[in-house]
Amino acid sequence: MTIFALRESRKQFRFEMFFFATLSIVAVFVLVLGFSIPYIDDRFFYVVYTNGIGLALVLTLAALISIPDLMRDLAEAGRIKYSAATLGGLDVEERKRVVVTASRPSEYLTQSFHRHS
Repeated sequence: MTIFALRESRKQFRFEMFFFATLSIVAVFVLVLGFSIPYIDDRFFYVVYTNGIGLALVLTLAALISIPDLMRDLAEAGRIKYSAATLGGLDVEERKRVVVTASRPSEYLTQSFHRHS
C-alpha cells in the first residue's frame, strides 16, 4: 500500500469517526431527553426529539453520500463478525476428520458405530 493510500485511509477513518461521534452524542442526548419526560414539557420534548432524529437522519445520509463504500464496508464487517461468532466454537480437526472419512463410507460407518457403542 502506498503512502498516499494510507493517507486517504486515515482521512476516511477520521471522517467516519466524526460521523460516529456526532451520531453517538445525538443518541445519548435523545436518550437523556427520553428519561426526562416526566420533568419537562411535552411540547419541548417533541420539538427536540424530532429535531434530534432529523439531525441523525441527515448525518446518516451525508455519510452515505460522502463515503460511497460505507455500506459495503459495514456489510463486510458484519459478515466477518458473524463468521467469527458462528465458527468460534467449531472443532476444525474433527470436521476435517469427518470430511475425510465421509469420503470412505464404510470407514465412516464403522467409526460412528464404535464411537456410539
